[in-house]
Amino acid sequence: MPKAHWGFTLVCFWRFRKLKHRKGLWRCLEIQGKPTLADFDDILREAFDHDLTDHLGGFGRLIQRGKGNPFREIDLGDVDALGGGDGADVRIAGLSG
Repeated sequence: MPKAHWGFTLVCFWRFRKLKHRKGLWRCLEIQGKPTLADFDDILREAFDHDLTDHLGGFGRLIQRGKGNPFREIDLGDVDALGGGDGADVRIAGLSG
C-alpha cells in the first residue's frame, strides 16, 4: 500500500476527478482518520502543486436527500493557507456518518 508524504498508512477517503477547466486532471488522495483538515489541505496543495496563495481550504460534504433535489452540501469547516480556521483541528475520523 502506498505511503503519503506525511508517513500515514493510507485508506481511501476521497477521490477527485474531472475538474471543469482541466478534465484530465485528477488525483486519488487517500488518508486515514487521525489527520486534521489542515493536514489534508497541505496534502491537497502538494498533490495539485498549489502554493499558499491558492485558496483550497473550504471543506464540505454532499448529503443525499431525496429524488427531486438529490444532494445538499454540509459545511465541514475552512482552513486558511497558514493552517488556521474553524476546520483546521477537525479530524478526518470525525467526518464519517
